[in-house]
Amino acid sequence: MKVVIIGSGIAGLSAAIALRKQGIEAEIYERTPELREIGAGISLWYNALRALEYIGAVEAVRERSIPMTHSDLRINNGKVILTRLDAKKLAASLGVPELVSMIHRADLVAALGSLLPRGV
Repeated sequence: MKVVIIGSGIAGLSAAIALRKQGIEAEIYERTPELREIGAGISLWYNALRALEYIGAVEAVRERSIPMTHSDLRINNGKVILTRLDAKKLAASLGVPELVSMIHRADLVAALGSLLPRGV
């Protein structure tokens, strides 16, 4: 069986990795000739990290990301409405190793792409 995936973004690359892990050939088509720095930072919460771990991609992502240690919640004028969410403390109380990992979209795509053969 061969699956065709349209788009080499986060979802397309993750799907290709997961399919190949199951022995299914996945061919990815992307209309842009090269991936560029687009988008912004992404917060990968614990469930996303577990999904990446399941498909064998979490270490490649962790090499390019940083764990969130704390966060302030602000409204559009910059006023802080929640101060210092301590991510390490919250993760420990939930019994998880890491609550949130921060990564730029382009770095996430690069990490996922590094797990696939060239030319896909």
